[in-house]
Amino acid sequence: MVKDYIFVAMENENEQHVVPPESEREKTEEGQTTSEENEIVSVENAETSGIAAKISATDNAEDLPKKKGQRDMTEGVIWKQILAFALPILLSNVIQRLYNAVDSIVVGRFVGHEALAAVGSNNSIINVFVSLFLGISVGAGVVVAQYYGAKDDEKLKKSVQTCAFLAIVSGIVLTIGGYFLAEPILKLVHTPENVMALSREYLQIYFLGVLGTLVYNMGSGVILAVGDSKRPFLYLLFACCLNIALDVVFVKTLGMGVAGAAWATLIAQYVSAILVTLRLLLTKQNYKLSFRHFKIDKPILKNIFKVGLPAGLQSSMYSVGNLLIQSSLNTFGSVVMAGWVAAMKVDDFTYAPICSYGMAMNSFVGQNAGAKRMDRVKKGFYTALIMSVVTAVVIIVPVLILRGDVVRIFNKEADVVNVGSDIILHICPFYVIFGMCEVFSGTLKGLSKSLTAFIITFVGILLTRIIWLYTAVLMTHNLTVLFMIYPISWVVTAAIYFIYLAVKKWGGMLDMTAEDRLIEKLRHIGKKKTA
Repeated sequence: MVKDYIFVAMENENEQHVVPPESEREKTEEGQTTSEENEIVSVENAETSGIAAKISATDNAEDLPKKKGQRDMTEGVIWKQILAFALPILLSNVIQRLYNAVDSIVVGRFVGHEALAAVGSNNSIINVFVSLFLGISVGAGVVVAQYYGAKDDEKLKKSVQTCAFLAIVSGIVLTIGGYFLAEPILKLVHTPENVMALSREYLQIYFLGVLGTLVYNMGSGVILAVGDSKRPFLYLLFACCLNIALDVVFVKTLGMGVAGAAWATLIAQYVSAILVTLRLLLTKQNYKLSFRHFKIDKPILKNIFKVGLPAGLQSSMYSVGNLLIQSSLNTFGSVVMAGWVAAMKVDDFTYAPICSYGMAMNSFVGQNAGAKRMDRVKKGFYTALIMSVVTAVVIIVPVLILRGDVVRIFNKEADVVNVGSDIILHICPFYVIFGMCEVFSGTLKGLSKSLTAFIITFVGILLTRIIWLYTAVLMTHNLTVLFMIYPISWVVTAAIYFIYLAVKKWGGMLDMTAEDRLIEKLRHIGKKKTA
């Protein structure tokens, strides 16, 4: 290992030199130094103060006892690390979609297609408001992952306190703003009069629970960043089961209609927030939350916004694009709206497993970038890309075959089922490409290049969809033309990502400094010696 190389401080000079152990300074039989010794000697005059600590911190990490509930992704078989970490995220994504789908299933079955349209059409509005703040939580997770990968416990603790403060303040602001702006926004997106009252009622109650949503997502982001993807899944699973039970009681048994579904969701959101907060407060590990030191660290907040704000804006690009699509869709009437809602809920379950690899890359890349393991970042990217494509193919085929049956879970009306089935047929096959975009995006965020991911998303998703909506859709007013807006925007986005990689290449993407390259060289030499 590289730790076998001795960094000796030269007393007569204010610099450090890399000196190989005595056994490795011996000459070969021909009196020549080995090529590996030459490589070491060639860097003797480099300024390496601090490099020793960085190499020691990362290389000695594997010798330290693993803390329960944490995963160090800077060592080990890459595909196994990604899969082991992504699997609970995958299950969490599925549970999250089930969590959101339950309201639609219950009101669609027990109230009617107008109630289904009212609940489902609110998703695009909710996502526009919430996605910006959830993107910031992604940035927080990346910052935490980088401090964790760098073994910087002091900054790790400060980042957790900052994340908690940010989640609470953001949640309060969004709750108040969303509640009072609900009706004007519904009118802005052309919500039909026959579902307006139901939509407003659901949306206002939902926004009262947004604080719980943000606290849960910020807290789970911290826990995910240190390599624990199991606990967030278990908390979400419990909240989902609670939501299902309350939905049935409030809507079917008590006849509370759309309001009952909204209250069930609100209660479940706050329960999940309480569970994740208790974990952060009660843990004895290095990411413990302490209200005694509950304050914002400005430099860390700046780092969170540096990654999180572009990530949030990137998420908002999807949400704004979907809101524009929803606005156009609303002009086709409540039956088409209901079919669209059912199809999108089915679609959620289709792409949930695929997106898990992109989410896993946030932490995997963040940890390895923090530990200067750039070789693992590159290998991890290509590994996740392949895993995403394989997963997409396995999931897409049965969904296409059973698309009519799964739409009927939400509503059995023939017109609604026909619309929903047609939407799935046109969109679902292209999730192979969408999965690639997610891996690209997660990798860039883990490298603190959220601004790049945001720009690519702005052009590929939002700009492409706006152009398509106000040209092809406006001229034809055809549902099939509207459906194709998703595949077209994903293809454009994926093409931009691949062009970016071809132009920048990995050296440019990773922004490796001379110091980073030296660390990589020394690590590589050390591993060859022990092989």
